[in-house]
Amino acid sequence: MGEIRIKPSIFFKKTFACPICQNKFREFRIKKSRQRVIRVDTDFATHCDGPNPIHYAVSVCPVCGYSFTKNFTSPSSETVRHLKSVLLPAEKDFSAERTHELAVYSFQRAIICSFINQEKEVIKGGLFLQLAWTHRFAGEEDDEKINLGNALYYYTEAFETDRNLTHQLPQMMYLIGELHMRLDNDREAIRWFGQLISNYKDQSPQYAKMARERWQEIRGIAMNSK
Repeated sequence: MGEIRIKPSIFFKKTFACPICQNKFREFRIKKSRQRVIRVDTDFATHCDGPNPIHYAVSVCPVCGYSFTKNFTSPSSETVRHLKSVLLPAEKDFSAERTHELAVYSFQRAIICSFINQEKEVIKGGLFLQLAWTHRFAGEEDDEKINLGNALYYYTEAFETDRNLTHQLPQMMYLIGELHMRLDNDREAIRWFGQLISNYKDQSPQYAKMARERWQEIRGIAMNSK
C-alpha cells in the first residue's frame, strides 16, 4: 500500500497532552468545514464522502501508548502507575492520515485503556459502537455485529446502574432498542421502543418519533414475512 498523502485543505494538526506520561504530541484532525456527510444511519453512524472523522476519535500517545478520547476521565495517581507498568508503545504511526486498519487499532487500544481506567459503562458502550461503525464502513459485517453486541451490553448496564444519565435516558433507550433490532432481537427492540414512546413522547418527541418509526418498520417486516 502506498503512502497516504495529507491534504492540508482537509486536515489540521491538533496538540494533545498524554495524561499518563505528560508527553505532548500532535495528530491530524479533519476540518469541520470539509466533513461531507452522505447519510446518517438509524444508530447515528455517519457516512462521509472522503475521510471520516470517526477514524480520528482516539488519541494515541506515541511514547507510552495510552489511547483515549475526549470523553475519558482523568486517571487517578494509582491508575497512572498501573498504566505505566502495563502499557506498551503503539508501534504504529497515528500522527498521519489514518487507514481503516489504524482506526480499528486505535479503538481497540482505547477500549483496553477504558477498562484499566475504570471508565463508565456508557463510555465503553460508545467505544464499542464507534468500532462497530468503523467495521461497517469497511463492509466487515461479522466484526460489526460482534461490537454492536458489546455496545448493547454496556449501554444496557449503563441504563440500569448509572443514576447520572437522567438527561440521556431517551437517547439511550432508543439506542438499546436500535441495537436489539440490528441484532435481530425484534421482541426486545419492540419492548424498548414501546417504553420510550410511552414514557417520553412529550419530554423527548424526537426520540419517541424515531422509536415509533422503527417499531412500525419491525411490524411491517413481520407482516410481509407471513
